[in-house]
Amino acid sequence: QNWRERPELMKQIISMYTKAKDLSSLARFYELCSQVEIDDFQNYEKALGALQEAVRQLVKAVAIDEALNQDLQKKIQLVQKYIQAKSLFSIDPKQAVIQCKQLLSTPEINATVRLGDIVALLVEFYYQEGSTSSLREAHTMIERLIQLQIDVLLYLDGKIIREIYHKLREPDT
Repeated sequence: QNWRERPELMKQIISMYTKAKDLSSLARFYELCSQVEIDDFQNYEKALGALQEAVRQLVKAVAIDEALNQDLQKKIQLVQKYIQAKSLFSIDPKQAVIQCKQLLSTPEINATVRLGDIVALLVEFYYQEGSTSSLREAHTMIERLIQLQIDVLLYLDGKIIREIYHKLREPDT
């Protein structure tokens, strides 16, 4: 991860793979960069850019690794869907909720888009809605993360969680 803090190191890595004409490894490096953007910084836009760059590099290869290309294309689609769903909350919240729920039902979604990030979008939306039924939905989402042994505090403000549980008169988690 030093490459993120030291851009010159990243340039050297890219240069090394390019000079060696090892474009599949360069594509994998960009794929790794995208995962770091998601896991460490929750920056899905930068992650998308890195995935797209991975595909650009991969298609330059003499022998394209089709399995890697398909995997990258799938990841690009999932990240784009997440970004779109997130932006829809201000325009069409009902459609955003539908898209988030579709993402949650995607097999192995957590390998690309963090489950906690999707759930956090939904919980924050339901919390802002404020109705009892919305708060119950938020509660259900929080409980889902807990059952999956995902630390909800990595994704949600503890104050929001406490308020949801308090309004529903449930003990805090």
